[in-house]
Amino acid sequence: MDNTIKAFGLRLWSMGSIEQFYQNVDTVPGGDNFKTRVDVLMVEEALAVVRVLEEGWGNCIDFADVLFC
Repeated sequence: MDNTIKAFGLRLWSMGSIEQFYQNVDTVPGGDNFKTRVDVLMVEEALAVVRVLEEGWGNCIDFADVLFC
């Protein structure tokens, strides 16, 4: 599957494969001011929906993930 992501950081657009994004997440340090927050949005029997907010990744990028667990 050819998944493509688009990102905006430091006023520059970046686009590439989801695999490249995962590679960046695994290799770029969070940075001195990197913060995360996990919000549990819903819990229903065996399903949970959480939002993970990341601020200052690599000292410049903010993003959010929504996960179904």
